[in-house]
Amino acid sequence: MLSQTQVPMQIQPQIRNTVRALIRHQDRLLMIQKFSPEKGVYFGLPGGELEPNESLEQAVERECQEELSAEVQVGSMVWVADYYRKRTGSKDVYRHIVDHVFHCQLKGRYAPQNGPEPDRHQQAVMWVPEDYLNDVYLAEPYLLKRLANLSAKPRSAYVGAYQDDPNG
Repeated sequence: MLSQTQVPMQIQPQIRNTVRALIRHQDRLLMIQKFSPEKGVYFGLPGGELEPNESLEQAVERECQEELSAEVQVGSMVWVADYYRKRTGSKDVYRHIVDHVFHCQLKGRYAPQNGPEPDRHQQAVMWVPEDYLNDVYLAEPYLLKRLANLSAKPRSAYVGAYQDDPNG
């Protein structure tokens, strides 16, 4: 986690508000497998950027439909995190992302599949065992710590500020 003095110095001026769906079933998480030449294969929670005039819950529902072809019941907010993602191809420029993560339940039966409007790096949708998360590269590396602490009762939904490893 970042302290105030560790916030990256070169930050893009726009703040990106995003939502993520945390969908769990039998100690597994529904995740998106992605690929890019810079990162190789990596995994992330379904979700994306809010659109104008859209609530956080509406954005979660839309993103799950677009990426997973799934209808979800949006539940409680699990956490909010400031996340500073290093821009691809840039040495020292970061994007400030405010990540809103919600518990979600699938409506009806669901077989993992790509939705009609998948993320541009999206390859597949799959159930990932929670004990496998230490062995995969995550799109948002801070997720590993947050997911490991899901059973702990948080004092607040805001969990702090995180940054991509500048040496990674």
